[in-house]
Amino acid sequence: FLQAYLTTPTWDGLVTKSLGGEALRNEMAAYYKANPYTPETVLEMTFQHKQKLPDSDDQFYLFKVITETNRGSFPMTVEETSAGFKTDWQAYVQFKDAHLQNFLDNPKVGKEGKGETKTFNVILRRAHDFTDEVPESENKWCYKIDAPVDDLQGGFSFIPKYSKYGQELDTKLKWLLLYFPIVDLRWETDADYPDKPYVRLLKIRQFNWRGHDPNAVQLDALTDASS
Repeated sequence: FLQAYLTTPTWDGLVTKSLGGEALRNEMAAYYKANPYTPETVLEMTFQHKQKLPDSDDQFYLFKVITETNRGSFPMTVEETSAGFKTDWQAYVQFKDAHLQNFLDNPKVGKEGKGETKTFNVILRRAHDFTDEVPESENKWCYKIDAPVDDLQGGFSFIPKYSKYGQELDTKLKWLLLYFPIVDLRWETDADYPDKPYVRLLKIRQFNWRGHDPNAVQLDALTDASS
């Protein structure tokens, strides 16, 4: 299935093979208008894991893939559905095209000291900041954020320790553990340091990458990142 998916001749052929289907067509069209579509050349594909989906007899499969356009090895999933096998297109392009690393490598802050909010599937863990690049970092919680793509360095995100959201995250996220959430991030600056942008962790949307899953755990108590 993944071999056929990755070598689909035209982008609109991906629609019926993707979780979300027709609901993604406009997003796909906009994406491939900005990033012209070409079928992939698959260099390597390795099976990693399978398990049953929650409350279902359908199977979930995980693979690691290397293509001509991304030789770093990135994950792709396949899910059994009533309409056949499907994959997560949004996660696929995010990992293959290194969206998180491109965001981290290109600080963009608006006139009010806040950049555009972006959403990513990340690997997250608590960390210490030893760079001295973030102003008053001793008053911010630091979280290492990575994409599940080999050869990318990832980066760090921050949130004020004494904000309501920072305190709630402090109780939720434990040291020495890895988390696999979907998060909202943006570049911003503190009012007293307009020339020192850093990545702000705005929101943890959920603690799994199945963004299309209506039963995914939502953190309703962890939504106010500005207070």
